[in-house]
Amino acid sequence: MFKQLFIFSAFLLVICSSKRTTPLDPKKAVLELVAAGISKKVADVLVQGDNLYYKQLAAAKGDKEMTRKADATYSKFQADIQKVFPKELWEKWIKYLAKHN
Repeated sequence: MFKQLFIFSAFLLVICSSKRTTPLDPKKAVLELVAAGISKKVADVLVQGDNLYYKQLAAAKGDKEMTRKADATYSKFQADIQKVFPKELWEKWIKYLAKHN
């Protein structure tokens, strides 16, 4: 009984802690962001930046240095976006990412 509970807990932990490892579908993502109140031009930039990150991760293929560089680039992208965006728009973007991760 304990073994089954342990295996189930481990499986659930892996599922809950896993992140999205594929890029967003650009057409679908832009439409959803526009519906959430973000302009189409801004939504295109957000989705392109997000998809670039996942393409870099896929190209890294587990290489720690390339993964670190991709993470740094994405963090800089997010920081630049946060500086420029109004708080309300930034929160919409974060909610969208949370929903799709």
